Amino acid sequence: GLSYKAAFVLCHKMREAMSEELPDKLAKSVKLAGGKNSSKEKIEFMSEEIHKLVTYSGNWATTKGQMFPQKMADVIKKGKGDCKDYSTLLAASLNSLGFQAFPFLTFRSKTYMGETRL
Repeated sequence: GLSYKAAFVLCHKMREAMSEELPDKLAKSVKLAGGKNSSKEKIEFMSEEIHKLVTYSGNWATTKGQMFPQKMADVIKKGKGDCKDYSTLLAASLNSLGFQAFPFLTFRSKTYMGETRL
């Protein structure tokens, strides 16, 4: 499993990525979301927009033995990202809309969708 130290480092890296300027395409989506009436509509709109901009691509590659999110601009440019990247994009977008959003780490299981992953 993920050690507390590794989880702390990952959270720190996610917060670093979230502090970057939003890529143009994402910033345009945030502007559109700002026109929505309710918090629920804003959150759902941003989630849908990120899914339009980014195709899920699991990435278990490590940097210095850790799994870090990509820079937001790189994710949008490539159009591919994993859970860490989706979380970072959504939290940064929601923060731009005035929410207090934070990435959350969870451990689902050693088996996912019938395939052994860990």
